[in-house]
Amino acid sequence: MLLLAVAAAAYAAAGGLDPNFSGDGKVTTDLSTRGDFAAAVAVQANGKIVVAGSAAYDTTDPKWALTRYKAGGAIDTSFGGGDGKVITNFTSGEDAVYGLAIQSDGKIVAAGDAGLRTGNSKFALARYDSDGTLDPSFGGGDGKVRTNFTTGDDEVSSLALQPGGEILVAGGSAQNRANPKVAVARYLPDGSLDPTFSGDGKVATDLSAAKDYANAAVLQNDGKIVVGGLAAVSGSRASFELIRYENDGSLDTTFSGNGKLSTNFTSRDDSVQGIVVRSDLDIVAGGIAGSGGSNAKFALAYYQPDGTLDPSFGGGDGKVMTDITRGYDAAWDLVIQPDDKVVAGGEVSGSGGRFAAARYLVNGRLDPDFGGDGKVTVNFTTRSDFAFGLARQPVDGNLVLVGGSGWGGSNPKFAVARLLDE
Repeated sequence: MLLLAVAAAAYAAAGGLDPNFSGDGKVTTDLSTRGDFAAAVAVQANGKIVVAGSAAYDTTDPKWALTRYKAGGAIDTSFGGGDGKVITNFTSGEDAVYGLAIQSDGKIVAAGDAGLRTGNSKFALARYDSDGTLDPSFGGGDGKVRTNFTTGDDEVSSLALQPGGEILVAGGSAQNRANPKVAVARYLPDGSLDPTFSGDGKVATDLSAAKDYANAAVLQNDGKIVVGGLAAVSGSRASFELIRYENDGSLDTTFSGNGKLSTNFTSRDDSVQGIVVRSDLDIVAGGIAGSGGSNAKFALAYYQPDGTLDPSFGGGDGKVMTDITRGYDAAWDLVIQPDDKVVAGGEVSGSGGRFAAARYLVNGRLDPDFGGDGKVTVNFTTRSDFAFGLARQPVDGNLVLVGGSGWGGSNPKFAVARLLDE
């Protein structure tokens, strides 16, 4: 009885697996007989959870893949063809979803890559009705949109919805060519490019003479757009980068003087992977510090509205690095709570690979009420498990982490874990 009480307490604590989700807080789902992974998650108003990524990613023809779960973790058979799953093909190359959002009318918008292995991949969007069927009112009548920035590989990493229904997508242009740039596009609700955004709906921004890429985009409540990613500032070394645009796509020169901001954590690769905005308009950027080394860490930086680092965060310099393990730790996504605590979700390399999350107080210290020391890891298999996407359920505050499980084995799957907020 004592052991049962201890186990129940572990589940009930903030950061513990939610036993009301599939009995043990974890779900895995096969989307194909090959390698599947989830990269994005969004929670509907009714509590259902939509997860998206790629099916058969380890083949020559990966496809977009979506699935939906009921609030308790069971597959929602009212979604897709009766099995809760939707597969969408754009090209004969690499297709994968990396951004996901739910419109106020319940329609689902996904963004990602189309044809990445063809040498001329495009920004890709699709909109689905709430039952998972493609929405014929979006795009050219088939529910899908493709956009070229260049004749090279243009890649999508993130998606955000604006209050007027516009769809903002960020990533990189010409990623397989010389001088790749950060790329941002905005679409009207019907899927056409928005001409009020930079004249043609597209903006490409140079941060360095080498590879630049956006991994995250978020909207401030004043309409300004914050994009984060990386720039290869010295040889192959990448820096932690932020850009802020006005609502019309022009650079916001009140941010760091020219709209662009570079932050160093280490002498190796540092990159922004997620962004949130606090209630005081401070910007929180999270990602990876020291990628490429043997001990990469979760990295967070807090910026004041003008782009200066917030000295009240961390050790006085506005930056925090967190070791979850002694190996490769990477934060791939962020969410913010109503009390301005920030949760970072991602992966650690220990034991073959695990889901990981850390929660930070407003001063940047780890929250001891979360997992006992501010950090949590979750195993699905003895092989490589990794989390790419993170969402906070609006009703109860519980956290949904999504990624892949069993990579390195014969049949990797979509993986979803739900952690308790309190």
